[in-house]
Amino acid sequence: MFYKAKRILCAVLALVVLLQVSAALAAPTQTFADMLADMGLNPTDKQVQSHVLPLTQREQALGVELSLEGLYFDGQRFLLGWKTNNTKPKSPALVQYTQLTVDGVPISADADYPIALWWPQAFGLFITGDPINNLMDYFDTRDAADDQLHGTREVIAYFTVKRPIKPLVVVDGEINTPYQDQDTETDRQSMLAAMKDCGVTIAQPGDMDVKTWQARGYEVINQYGDLANDLSNDTNVEALNGDGWLDADTATVTLRFTVDFDLLATADGSQTKAP
Repeated sequence: MFYKAKRILCAVLALVVLLQVSAALAAPTQTFADMLADMGLNPTDKQVQSHVLPLTQREQALGVELSLEGLYFDGQRFLLGWKTNNTKPKSPALVQYTQLTVDGVPISADADYPIALWWPQAFGLFITGDPINNLMDYFDTRDAADDQLHGTREVIAYFTVKRPIKPLVVVDGEINTPYQDQDTETDRQSMLAAMKDCGVTIAQPGDMDVKTWQARGYEVINQYGDLANDLSNDTNVEALNGDGWLDADTATVTLRFTVDFDLLATADGSQTKAP
């Protein structure tokens, strides 16, 4: 599910799965401990720590580094955190989180995939001064017991990295409209600066025709990073989910590790888990 509704880096809730963009409307999450705190868990509590498995798996594709940062499992709740770092931030990359499996079986298979986000997070960024790259994302389900997570299992997180072949242009009338509220206007200016910093062109009033920009060789998006189809005006721009996007270099990334779910679930805080 590619963020189709107007939003400000909003979270996506897909049935029992919650994948939340950590920069949304809050201080950005940059460590696994930050992520635990965001989810209402005290990272300094020994009981919480006993359910944590630190992770160090990382891989790079098309100049984008994906790294697993940690797993939390207490028998009921499953949290997996990772970071996405675009090492070539002057050229945005679309990263799709596509699936998570345990011994080949998808976790919460009824969720809607993929979920995608541009890096750097220059689109929809109404958070003045916050970094727009190398932030935490996470998979979270509070009904993990339904997935029968027991024993020592292999966990695999699947990602797809897409780097645009064409230059990007934002064709969206709303982004050029100043806000009367000064704080919101400052945020809009911050977002415009972030887009320009990563090489994105902003279409100006009087030059807002999608087909015209496509004929010039541009990939058209709206201010939230949704890809345009071939409609002729910005009011009908639709997301393509990133899945059928052909004008992009594409690479798949799989990050895998082994975990003893019983050991994590029954931990009492008296022992420390190792990767």
